[in-house]
Amino acid sequence: MPYESRPAFFSVVDSDGTTTRDLSSHLTAIDGLPGERELVDVTRLGDSGHRFVASLFMGRFDLEGLYEKTASTGPDVVLTNLLGMTTATTFVYGPTGNSSGQTPPNRRITGSCWIRTYTAPARVGAAVSFRAGGQVDGVVAYSTFT
Repeated sequence: MPYESRPAFFSVVDSDGTTTRDLSSHLTAIDGLPGERELVDVTRLGDSGHRFVASLFMGRFDLEGLYEKTASTGPDVVLTNLLGMTTATTFVYGPTGNSSGQTPPNRRITGSCWIRTYTAPARVGAAVSFRAGGQVDGVVAYSTFT
């Protein structure tokens, strides 16, 4: 069954370390989560094809959205502050939303991340937007919104 992405959910814990900021209403795209498994090439001489062994998890993601400069809650302030952090922050992602009581239940992907890039490009004839890149620290965990 296909699902619409409009109710997708994404939040991060703000730079204060305690306040969760829901960025969902500002986002137009979330890409890259949950991530990928790195594979190490162990092909030997004489093999007829490449062979691999599973290695470490590598999670990177990109956020795109509409710029909002509201003090403390807008994505510009939240993401700029996280860009300067010296510790990873927590994120929660729900590809089909964060409401509970769904059948089947909505998938919940959580983890720690670093905000590694943040830009706010402006173009004539277009809304001011933003792009942010995140790097998962460790691995993601899977659960459901209950």
